[in-house]
Amino acid sequence: MTPHELRSAVTDARGRIAWIESKNDIAILQVAAGGRVLYERPLNLHDTMNWGYEGCTGRVVAWYGDRVVLVTQETLYTYLRSVDPDRNIDEIIGMPRAPIIDDDLAVWVGGDPGLLCAAALPSLDPRPPLPYRNAPEHPHYLLQSRGSGFIDVSANDMGPRFIETLWLPTKEQRATVAPVIGFFELVERRLFPAPGSAVPPSARLLIEAVAEPFVRVAPWTLRQWHPAPVWISVYWHRYLVSSGRTAEARDLLSVFNAIAAPLSESEPERGWDPQWSAQDGQVELAVRHVRRQARVQALACRTGKLPQGWRCLFFHPAPDSEASGSRVDPATLSPAVRKVYQVLAPTHPKNLDCRV
Repeated sequence: MTPHELRSAVTDARGRIAWIESKNDIAILQVAAGGRVLYERPLNLHDTMNWGYEGCTGRVVAWYGDRVVLVTQETLYTYLRSVDPDRNIDEIIGMPRAPIIDDDLAVWVGGDPGLLCAAALPSLDPRPPLPYRNAPEHPHYLLQSRGSGFIDVSANDMGPRFIETLWLPTKEQRATVAPVIGFFELVERRLFPAPGSAVPPSARLLIEAVAEPFVRVAPWTLRQWHPAPVWISVYWHRYLVSSGRTAEARDLLSVFNAIAAPLSESEPERGWDPQWSAQDGQVELAVRHVRRQARVQALACRTGKLPQGWRCLFFHPAPDSEASGSRVDPATLSPAVRKVYQVLAPTHPKNLDCRV
């Protein structure tokens, strides 16, 4: 063990020491106790014999009970990993940049517009995503820990640009997170609170499409990737216009504008209020996210283009298939999204371009 490896080593309650060695540019997790190595695991996930392979690096975060959490980097990608040496289990989440670790919570920039992903440590179980402001465009976003449960969000497009500071959930909020029954209906009632008020179908479509990350199965637990329905309202608006249903298209934009209006574009997000219950917090965050995305999607509908840097493969055929929408399993879609999908898929929607 080199002096650097010794400084980065961590010890668990059983006296086991975990560290990462580098051999031939490959990071290797070592676990030892009593003067002997108990566990050794190369951490590369890609073929090291491929031409241009640039190696694998990593760092150990900490022991969490019988699991050791680490972060590895390989081929321009980052992986958060939870390893159980006793059972030889290595669970993995891939992400574009290194996560922020706040005790038993990992937070990172994922693939959903305007949302940070979160997972519990060491289980890697999903936790509610966290909305942030100024995310219609898609530059690189940077996260920095402020300590004591806060993180800073910055954009890194032509130089760092601070956006806001977010409050992470408290210990109690993290511990009591559970699926919320009737989640979409609760969000709906917050957006349309007047007793007996009818919820327009376009509003329900928007809610199900953009709040889906709050209720879906964590993508990193699935064997196959499926595109998210987040932009389906933009496809639907384009379809309404092309079909001559211009009054419905105008109504959709009016509904989106009304949803967005109570939350100014300049008002910052603040993250979790420590006074919220875990359920109330999830609903409140989802409501704010729907309001922000209503503004973003209304603009995308008017221009016919997604925000800069975004793309959507929702209706793009799967590999070895010519069927529009074949990357999607309709059975997994929420009711309003599935209804629109079934109308649009036979029309072979053209992919949405992004603004440049």
